[in-house]
This record gives sequence, C-alpha cells and structure tokens, in this order.
Amino acid sequence: MNEAFRIAAEGTPLPVIDQSAEEFGMPMGPVELADSVGLDVALSVAKILGTSDDELSDLKAMVDAGQTGRKSGQGFYQWQDGKAVKPPVGSDAAPTNLADRLILPMVNEAARCLAEGVVENSDLLKRTESISRLIKLHGNISGTNRRTYITNNRR
Repeated sequence: MNEAFRIAAEGTPLPVIDQSAEEFGMPMGPVELADSVGLDVALSVAKILGTSDDELSDLKAMVDAGQTGRKSGQGFYQWQDGKAVKPPVGSDAAPTNLADRLILPMVNEAARCLAEGVVENSDLLKRTESISRLIKLHGNISGTNRRTYITNNRR
C-alpha cells in the first residue's frame, strides 16, 4: 500500500492505481482497499509498520477531518450504496511499470518470508496465493472451508 501512495505522490491518479491492480488480477486496488478497511485503520497499521509521520501527514489530516472511507461515506473516494465512486480513467494515464511497482513489493516480501523461515517452504506460499484466489472467486470462506480447501489441495 505504501508504494501505491508513493506512486500517487508522483502524480498518478488514484483511480489509475486501482485500475492497474485490478487489471493485474486483484479483487480491488490498494486505494479502494484502504478506503474499505477504513483510513483510520490504515493509518494505525502504517504507524505500526514504521511509516514516517511525513508520509502519513495527508492520511492523518483526512482521518482527523472524519474522512475515514467507506464507513463515513468519504475517503479517497466518495462512497454511495456501499460502493466507491471513482472518476473515469483515461487509457494513457498509467505509467508503463505501474503493475510491477504495485505487485513486486509483495513478491519480495514473500521471498523474504521464505528466506527467513517465516514459512517452511514455497508450497505454503503457493497455498496462500491459492486461498487468496479462491476468496476472490467465491467470496469469503469460513475457517472450516478454508481448512478443507488447504487439505484437499495439498500436493
């Protein structure tokens, strides 16, 4: 998410960032995700992860103004009937490496988890990706269904 906001600070419109993530295959982009979870929650998590106060100043100002995203009806996007209202996006608005910049930090983090022994092997990383894909295709799944899915998809 931090990279998404760095890209925005460089001048890429927020809806373009979300569109790029969605075209890559994410269920929603990082900006809409932050709005959905709540900008107050996003701010808290960013602080825990050590994001600098300078990088968080705009987000903090929004939260202080009561713009917490979906739950308040206004965040990075305006929300109507539970959906983000995004301005139209031109086809030439995205930098050529946008998807790479959004996705590669997650790939790097997964590799770091493997290298540091946070996960035992790459198969566990693949299962995590498979579960994410399952949730995208079939909605949220309960703990029992998640365990069944993992058990049935062991290789």
